[in-house]
Amino acid sequence: MKLRPMKTDYELLKELAVDAHRKMNICGGTILQHQLYLHIKASGKHQEVHEDYPVPIVKANSRKTHKQDILIIDGDNVIGFNSKGASFNNTNSFTSELNDAKLFKESLQALFPDKNVTYGFLKEKYVRGKTSTKKYDQFEDNGFPVYNTEDYINEHYGEFDSVQRGREQQMVDGFKDALVEKRIDYDSLLQVLDPRRVPVSKPARSGRQGDLDAL
Repeated sequence: MKLRPMKTDYELLKELAVDAHRKMNICGGTILQHQLYLHIKASGKHQEVHEDYPVPIVKANSRKTHKQDILIIDGDNVIGFNSKGASFNNTNSFTSELNDAKLFKESLQALFPDKNVTYGFLKEKYVRGKTSTKKYDQFEDNGFPVYNTEDYINEHYGEFDSVQRGREQQMVDGFKDALVEKRIDYDSLLQVLDPRRVPVSKPARSGRQGDLDAL
């Protein structure tokens, strides 16, 4: 059997960097949304809490359905939250994003015609008045409330730290899975990065596999 050529240092490190960025940064926003959903739902303060709730779009659009990040239903009130991470994407014009927000709120209202509908944003590290968050200030000025995620959770549900811990653990677990696919030992990697860590003792396996593990 012909063996594949050994990868260069650059190729190995590049792969590791890509996995780390993908699992620890790019996925961070989606993971935060899921942890927020779990935290809000577990609070027991609402009749219904949904994640990625499908909302049919009322007008012609490139897509037929908008998935509402977090949807809260309480009696005559419906709140649709768009969860945003800490990064800021300024490539899209504010006008187009505002039109999307208006369309999504209109679609949400059409789905719940007899309820009071609020469409807003949970934005990580949002501070009104900062240059980098000017776009979200404009959303507020146009009737779409924007809340600093940590402050909002602490005020209404408490213990944002538990949300963050859940987020970090889910990100670490995803990175672990990526390492397993490459047959990289996670604990050994951590010990290289921080030699103060005590190596994890692993039970020896019998037979040939045990001999391989000892190499």
